[in-house]
Amino acid sequence: MLQLKDISYQFSGIPLFDKINWTINPKKRVALIGPNGAGKTTLIRLISQNIPLQEGIIQKPKSYQIGYLPQEEISFGRGSVLDEVLLADKQFGKIESEISDIHHRLDDGNLALSEQLTLTNQLGLLETRFALSGGYEREAQAKKILTGLGFKPGEFSDPIGTKSGGWRMRVYLARLLLQNPDLLLMDEPTNHLDIVSLEWLENFLVGYPGSIIIVSHDRFFIDRLANEIAELEHGRLTHYAGNYAYYEKEKEIRYTQLMQKAEAINAERERLTLFINRFRSKATKAVQVQDRIKRMEKLEIINLPKAKPRINFKINSPVKSYKDVCMLKGVSFRYAEPWVFQNIDMSLYRGDKVALVGANGEGKTTLTRLIFSQLQPQIGTVNIGERVKMGYYAQHQIDDLNTENNVYTEVESVAADELRTQILDILGVFRFSGDDTEKKVGVLSGGEKARVSLAKILLSPVNFLIMDEPTNHLDLYSKEALETALKNYDG
Repeated sequence: MLQLKDISYQFSGIPLFDKINWTINPKKRVALIGPNGAGKTTLIRLISQNIPLQEGIIQKPKSYQIGYLPQEEISFGRGSVLDEVLLADKQFGKIESEISDIHHRLDDGNLALSEQLTLTNQLGLLETRFALSGGYEREAQAKKILTGLGFKPGEFSDPIGTKSGGWRMRVYLARLLLQNPDLLLMDEPTNHLDIVSLEWLENFLVGYPGSIIIVSHDRFFIDRLANEIAELEHGRLTHYAGNYAYYEKEKEIRYTQLMQKAEAINAERERLTLFINRFRSKATKAVQVQDRIKRMEKLEIINLPKAKPRINFKINSPVKSYKDVCMLKGVSFRYAEPWVFQNIDMSLYRGDKVALVGANGEGKTTLTRLIFSQLQPQIGTVNIGERVKMGYYAQHQIDDLNTENNVYTEVESVAADELRTQILDILGVFRFSGDDTEKKVGVLSGGEKARVSLAKILLSPVNFLIMDEPTNHLDLYSKEALETALKNYDG
């Protein structure tokens, strides 16, 4: 069990959260949610001791182990994929190193018999200790975890340096899962996973023997996995004993009850004030007036929290395309050997909404780039219909932003005339409001720039949207608003 007591934290003099108390019990799977900027990542970094406490204490047993999967990329050594995973427990690595050293020494034909006997006895003790601790099963378990996270057996021996950032994060996740800590902290663990790996991770974590705290903006992942929700908002941590669906209903009930309580207290305050003002100057009512003054002073003051933002917006295609939007016939493509895919046929019509799914490396992004004419197929044809205007969102789009513009000007520069009245609404959905819309694009974080790029695509005069991982940098509220808009999109 781990306990947080009176944890407070400030960033540049601005309070992020104040006097948080939290008990994390064994086998709890908690989703830590809240809007962007609420301090979720900061809180789990404090728990993992990646940053020092400012106020408060964290209590845990001496042998209590914490594993932390951050959002940002992890630095690795020069070992293979499997070697890096097996570093989960350094004690095993130390024993393996000692066993290997003794084997090398025993290969020396000049050793005295007594020294050989001594080394042989040491070797036997180390191998017994290694076996009893499950050392020989670790490699099989590591390979099983790597397979679940999308690695092929032939990739286990690949140097870690040859892998992309997303795949390196999977290696680090595999190391944590093999380590099996008492508390597993995971900050946006689904960002680098395809559907197959995500399903495997869900099944693995459901049976995890320790406690888990997950920061995620994927409400479906949370709903299937979490048995408790902790919401960090306005510097306070509120707990809900259920999954995300339970949280949504319970939060609405609590807010309604709090409003009713506040209304009742305000009505009582008005009634007492009316009596006091009416009889304050009458000596015969002095005792009753003083009694009501005392009663009014004892009335609870309720500060209603801000209601959950529900910003809805519509996006419509200003120009309708013809029925046939995109036709692929016998499309094959490769960067080198082997083919990424072959003989792809696909027909897309106005009003269709298609989800392109598949394991990482199967060519999903390549196919979208072919449709958008950023790549050309070696075999086959890609035909775009009459009056079709495409908008393409991908992570690299942030390179096309004008860093000298402010956020509002950058988005306005491409907005369709019919959608200009919605610029502020859509920027609000993507967490740009008030002075934030005046920020220079050049000072924004990578995630903020990605949200500006997405806003530009949605406001531009297009009728065929292609979006590659559009929700990576959106919080739960922004995702819900985007989903609603796309469901009603007429392109």
